[in-house]
Amino acid sequence: MKYKYAIFIYLISVFLNPVLSSQEVSENKISLELNKLFFTGRNIKETNQTYHNENAYHYYKRYNEENSFLEINLREIMKENNYFSHYNIIDFISKPQFEIMDKLLAKNISDIFTFLDEDSQRFFYYRLFENKNFKNEKCFIFVVGHEKGENNFYNKIINGVGCSTELKFNNILISKLFKSIQINNLPKETDYENENLRFKYDNLNNFKSSLINFGKKLGIKYNQEIINGIIEQPIESINYKNILNNKTYEKFVSDNPSQIFNIIEEAKSYKNKDKIIYFSTQAFLRIISFSQL
Repeated sequence: MKYKYAIFIYLISVFLNPVLSSQEVSENKISLELNKLFFTGRNIKETNQTYHNENAYHYYKRYNEENSFLEINLREIMKENNYFSHYNIIDFISKPQFEIMDKLLAKNISDIFTFLDEDSQRFFYYRLFENKNFKNEKCFIFVVGHEKGENNFYNKIINGVGCSTELKFNNILISKLFKSIQINNLPKETDYENENLRFKYDNLNNFKSSLINFGKKLGIKYNQEIINGIIEQPIESINYKNILNNKTYEKFVSDNPSQIFNIIEEAKSYKNKDKIIYFSTQAFLRIISFSQL
């Protein structure tokens, strides 16, 4: 099922009456650090829009793929001595908001949940719901204050909405999404060694089990047949060293997923083994995802 529609930009226009302009805009930018979500290499389309009205600057960004989308908006108060209160923040996920979101017909709206990102000290408020307009589509809406001003009020807030027919928005995935939100930060170099701790590479059985457990934690359905088809006996006709030296291991794994563990084993003797193992595993994850995103 392919669909592309803008929901949150409509919500923004209702509440803030933005004036689209190429004039003065905020220097702040917002984005997702996709590497934290293991979405590197997926067919994700990004669009953004910067504008302002008489009260605030806005930086809107949308991520869209075949079965999922996420829209986020950073808004910054323009006038001195004006702030967002706690009441203003909570209002962005109040139930009346659901009635004005274009293309969404919400049902089974949850209570308000909270999440504290200890690294950024941001306190998120969010709700889960289902979209009646698309079968099996799960969604969430969220808001968080950013940069406290006087009297513990906020100069900026971030809010957004996301939906998917593939992903399950459980606590683990929600926390990863929130932690990946970056403001004014260039993409960080991936910590390959740390990212590789997601899986066990000591033997084939442990590797297969860690793949399955990883998918379950994120609520992603993997192709069990491909996982079961992984072999650990090298094929004599395949020159694994050449594949690594020529840096074609991602394409090789995509074309020959059963060989993922042999590539990993060969990579263990390389100085940049963590990077090779990381990108090889990412290529494999894309193959075993049923949606082929």
